[in-house]
Amino acid sequence: MKKETLKNKSEITFRELDSQDAEKVLNYLNKVGGETDFLTFGKEGISYTIEQEKVVLRNMKETERSYMIGGYINKNLVTIGSITSSSKKRLKHKADIGISVLKDYWNIGVGSQMMEYLISLCKKNNFKKVDLLVYENNEKAIKLYEKFGFIKEGLLSRDVLIEGTFYSSYHMGLKID
Repeated sequence: MKKETLKNKSEITFRELDSQDAEKVLNYLNKVGGETDFLTFGKEGISYTIEQEKVVLRNMKETERSYMIGGYINKNLVTIGSITSSSKKRLKHKADIGISVLKDYWNIGVGSQMMEYLISLCKKNNFKKVDLLVYENNEKAIKLYEKFGFIKEGLLSRDVLIEGTFYSSYHMGLKID
């Protein structure tokens, strides 16, 4: 568990999520999905049952060098970040990450603190490269990722279809030495 102080002087605590957190995670995901169009799901949320989410969280925890991290302010889950990696020899040097933040907690440093935490976990696990996808029109997220040294490495055209409109995504990467 790690604690950090945010711009609004709130303290955020990070910890790995496990199957005990399944209901909180589902409630969080169903809320955050309705707050932005920049996720792979929308206001329809995640269609998992609590039991299915327990399996997802258990599998993440049991998979070597993969993590689902929760960020808490005053015991409220306000952000989730993930690190996934492959066990394949040719791919195990890199990780894919993703983050989301509840709208009430935007612009106070939550995303920055989560990124810093995820990158530190990637370094601790000896990853040499970190990858992510971000919609090309998500300017705030792109700016955040660039602040941490990520660079645009490619554009995936027509990557996402939202209500009849296609959006492209940038593939961004961060080299870690």
